[in-house]
Amino acid sequence: MINNRWSKNSIKIKVDGDYYKVEGMLPHRDKNNRHIRVRNRFTTRAEAEAHLQAMQDKGELYILQGMNRVSHLTAKEEADAIAAIKHLQAHGRDISIYEMAVSYVANISTERPMVKIEEAGKSFTETLKFQENSERHKKAVKRVLLNLAKAFPRKVVSSFKKVEIERWMEKFTEGLSATSFNLCYLHLHVFFNYCYNQEWVEDNPVSRIQKRRVERKRVEILEPEQVEKLFEIALNIKDGAMVPYLVFSIFCGMRNEEIMRLDWKDVNLSKGVIRVDGKNYRERPVIIPENARVWLTRYAKSEGRVRHSNHVKYWDVLKACAGYRVHSARMGSVCFFGYDEECKNASDKSRPSFPKNVMRHTGITFMVQKLDQNVDKTAIWAGNSPQIIHRHYLAVRGLDDEMTEKFYSILPPEETIFEKSA
Repeated sequence: MINNRWSKNSIKIKVDGDYYKVEGMLPHRDKNNRHIRVRNRFTTRAEAEAHLQAMQDKGELYILQGMNRVSHLTAKEEADAIAAIKHLQAHGRDISIYEMAVSYVANISTERPMVKIEEAGKSFTETLKFQENSERHKKAVKRVLLNLAKAFPRKVVSSFKKVEIERWMEKFTEGLSATSFNLCYLHLHVFFNYCYNQEWVEDNPVSRIQKRRVERKRVEILEPEQVEKLFEIALNIKDGAMVPYLVFSIFCGMRNEEIMRLDWKDVNLSKGVIRVDGKNYRERPVIIPENARVWLTRYAKSEGRVRHSNHVKYWDVLKACAGYRVHSARMGSVCFFGYDEECKNASDKSRPSFPKNVMRHTGITFMVQKLDQNVDKTAIWAGNSPQIIHRHYLAVRGLDDEMTEKFYSILPPEETIFEKSA
């Protein structure tokens, strides 16, 4: 007769020095009607736990088989049912086997296309929304997708798991900063969102990956004297070709990508406003500060892109002349416009790098002071949220009213205005 009082707790793991013992009794009986003992020794806890689970399952199955009840299930089917229930419990799913079966049938009833990573990447990068990004952004995304495809050639996108993507990201960004890992996360998250919208994947596996914690840096701005120096150099580079870029970046606080998309038709100097094609394709009006209007009066055109066709080369020269570090490879075939001495050691490591987004940060910081610290008006002007303005731009180190007044007093030299009048 089977002892129905037997439970899986009748078998346990015990530690014996450097070994793990699985000991206890099974509900089974030998030829002498004695319970069969379990006594096994393992060197690792994982092996012991696996054996413990197997013995407990064996005992429970024996109890089920011996109970006097009617069932159309075979012993194998009951064992599968037990395993299914335990699997659901282990993953915190409080549903019955029937509910699980219904959900499974519903999911497999709609077959997903077997789209491979190479095909999905090509489709994603050919979308209009992707093409509207900056060249730098597009290059970065394509690099991530290309390397992912190399690591998992011909893999169907619906078969990607969170664990394998996360391991690949760690290897791909090995030795780089947490910011690099988070950028890789961002690119892949957008890509798999696209795949989800195309119904190629059941969900976005990247959304379950934890981003790295990045130390938050304080906003860094240019002082009025530094701004004056940049404009002084820009006036001598290709007839002031870089002046509009500086005006829109520094005095109007526009993003680099926004300036790339900006056409002179969207700049209304008579009303002092710019129609900006902003972040996430949201348009916004940007009021032009008075000193910026003075600068733009000389360089404004009736139509065409604001950013110069040789912007990258001229921008490198400008930074080098201002004392910032520029890689020597970028200075090979560039005219220095008389600044040969200043550009001579442009790649010297003792030179500082030009701070990222510092010109936009400068414009927003001084604008919020000009608007009497009105974060709502500044947020509309800058294309940010009021929370971002309040958190980053209200208490910049070293800022005072005198600096703000001097910033908005930066104007072209008198001879430049005289030439325009003439």
